[in-house]
Amino acid sequence: MQIAARAWGVGKSTLRTEPGRVIGPVGQSASYGDLVALDADVVTVPDVDAVALKARDQFHVIGHDLPRRDVPAKSIGQAVYAVDVEVPNMAYGAVLRAPVEDELASEVDDSAARAVPGVIDIVALPDGIAIVAESFWVALGARLAGCDMV
Repeated sequence: MQIAARAWGVGKSTLRTEPGRVIGPVGQSASYGDLVALDADVVTVPDVDAVALKARDQFHVIGHDLPRRDVPAKSIGQAVYAVDVEVPNMAYGAVLRAPVEDELASEVDDSAARAVPGVIDIVALPDGIAIVAESFWVALGARLAGCDMV
């Protein structure tokens, strides 16, 4: 609200909020993201005792049962998941991580994974490898074919 008040040349007390937006006294409107992009680095954080809280009857989310927007599409099989998306010339990946968390492999033998038909490349990661392949199932199969990490 500080940024909006400064940008619009109005007092902060003349502003109100709606979900995701600040509304000005003469109909100005800006999203929180637009306002932060202006000059968020010059906002001063007010003393906690100086902040006026909303009254309960002004709450939009707290204390209200809000339906999840994704449930209807998931319930009837119309939801689109990342695994459902395909684009031309798409590659698929599978990651094989070192067996011990935060452990780094000093040496990787990926010859068995590279021998799987449809493997495009194998890329070293800080804590394992990524298998890039022509299909999800090829990537998964190559991961299961294994790599010896030492």
